[in-house]
Amino acid sequence: MTFRRSALLLAGASAFAWTAACGEPDLNGAQQAVQQVERETVRATLAYRERIAVGPDAVAEAVLLAVPAEGGELEEVARQTVPLLGAQPPVAVEIVYDPADVPEGASLAVTGRIEDGARMVWNSPEPAAVGEDGQAGEMMLVRRAVSEDTANGASGGDLYQCQSVQLEAEFTDPGMQLTFDGNTYTLEPVEAASGARFAMGQGVSRVEFWSRGDDALFRIGDDDAGWEECSRMAPDASMGDLDEAEQYVALGQEPGWRLTLAGSALRLLADYGERTVEAEVTAYDQTPDGDRIRAGEGDEAVEVLVSPEQCEDIMSGMPYPDTVTVLFDDRELNGCGGDPESLLAGGAWRVTEIGGEAVETDPAPAITFEGNGRMTGRGPCNTFTGGYEMTGEGIVLTGVAATRRACADESLNAVEQRFFAMLDGRAIYQFGEDGEMRVQAGDGEFVAIRD
Repeated sequence: MTFRRSALLLAGASAFAWTAACGEPDLNGAQQAVQQVERETVRATLAYRERIAVGPDAVAEAVLLAVPAEGGELEEVARQTVPLLGAQPPVAVEIVYDPADVPEGASLAVTGRIEDGARMVWNSPEPAAVGEDGQAGEMMLVRRAVSEDTANGASGGDLYQCQSVQLEAEFTDPGMQLTFDGNTYTLEPVEAASGARFAMGQGVSRVEFWSRGDDALFRIGDDDAGWEECSRMAPDASMGDLDEAEQYVALGQEPGWRLTLAGSALRLLADYGERTVEAEVTAYDQTPDGDRIRAGEGDEAVEVLVSPEQCEDIMSGMPYPDTVTVLFDDRELNGCGGDPESLLAGGAWRVTEIGGEAVETDPAPAITFEGNGRMTGRGPCNTFTGGYEMTGEGIVLTGVAATRRACADESLNAVEQRFFAMLDGRAIYQFGEDGEMRVQAGDGEFVAIRD
């Protein structure tokens, strides 16, 4: 018998004893005591995988729901809100309810949440069924972005600004979805001494995210020196209100910044997302050095110069089509801009070297990045199709399928097999002064020029 159930029984017994001692029993009081005794209790424990403390104003809430036997809308039966007052999860919550409030034939389930003021919210990804013993067990909550929607229980993603890329982290159960550079990756939980750590893939194709509350670590590959520091951004820094297809994005490092232009709107996230400026573009000029954009005024005045010169991100080495300079807050921020994929698309790349050796086959191997994650190409004997995903450091080549035409010459077959073997997994590409593309992929490297 729990403390809460015991207190209800004692309260009923005391009321009846007191009225009896005064003479005539209070039948209404006795009936209320019986009603209290008939109330039931559901117990649940709210927890989350991230080992981070909540603040003194944090609250836990559990909602008891009736689940119709034949489907339909869930109906709230009761809820319990518990101020944590410095206590830390896991949190035990008891919901007292009247069985008469449960529709006939319905089962019971519980949803839970922990809210830490304006900092963060954890929600249950789905209702947890209540057993015949009145237990919902331990409910593992997942972290959600704090916004008007999530305040009402909807899910959402947290936005993180890392050193080379902006991430959206959507926590699910038990893993998470990580979105960056237009692609979404599904990560699974891995053991961590603190925080919540998630990963997918192996070797150079590995993607890891290690959440530590408002801070996180992120890396592509398995190099311990490849971790980037990330900071969670305020919800109003999300670009969801701007049309992604019309956005121009630039970024830079030390300190990390990110600029987005969409029509007449400008948004600058500076100092790893700690400073946000949103302003209307007031001037747009074409100069011999590139496009010059001005927005805002006073302390939030921003001037941007976009020069059509290829640029490499100083952290990741990722090539971009433009060099971008931002004048803001009496500072000059230098970085890169534009769509990296535009450097790959636009026609076939003919392979001239593989592993440092000149390719002299006719036809020569070639590859075409068609956009939308699709690539096609050929070897000396066969054609192929496949997919690719842009990342913060390069591309990941996937799903290559080739025809099976036999090569008439063994030397042609050897060249083709070496080339095709590189078209699987993570690849890093750079461009030379003469426009050639050098691709490090698999265990080798190939060089290609526009066909």
